[in-house]
Amino acid sequence: YNVIACFFHFSSVFFLPLYFLRKRIISKNAIWWTFAIGTLCYLSQIQYITSFLAMIVSLLGGTLANRFELYSQNELYNESYGITLGFIERAFTYIVLFANYPRLYKKSSNPIVINTLFWMLYIYFIVNSFMYEFSIFVDRVALLFIAFYWLLYPNLYYSLSRGQKHKFILILLVFGIFKMARSNNFIIRQYQNILVQHVDI
Repeated sequence: YNVIACFFHFSSVFFLPLYFLRKRIISKNAIWWTFAIGTLCYLSQIQYITSFLAMIVSLLGGTLANRFELYSQNELYNESYGITLGFIERAFTYIVLFANYPRLYKKSSNPIVINTLFWMLYIYFIVNSFMYEFSIFVDRVALLFIAFYWLLYPNLYYSLSRGQKHKFILILLVFGIFKMARSNNFIIRQYQNILVQHVDI
């Protein structure tokens, strides 16, 4: 089905590796070394991807080379997001979910699906941490693998004890409120109503 999907949209190509990886367990060394190196690269904001991709694309030529040149010269597409709440969220998610990887895998009634979701988390982190120079690439590719959020977090929640569930929900609630407040703190979100003359979210 994935091969057929490639004929409709090129982005389906990114899902093809999951077919070969779905039964393969991610090693602890790969998980935590990827996290350490990826975090270090992201925090240092080293500019290395542009020159590397330029070399590869120049060999391929054609439409791909033209698009790369267009995106790489446009500040709207080739800027890094920098150190944001999104980075903290990704780091927290990566640590918490992978710390529970063996437990969730063993308890799952469908371990292949769970393992595939963890591969999606792994790829999602790699794209965000190593490809940060191109925001357009991060936006388009990383979002293809974001479905793990909707399935791994509920699985983690149901595996916790009652007390742990309360703490987990509290952490997510506090972070969610803080993130909403930060992301909506700009002039478009300012409004007036009959009860409050001016509200600055």
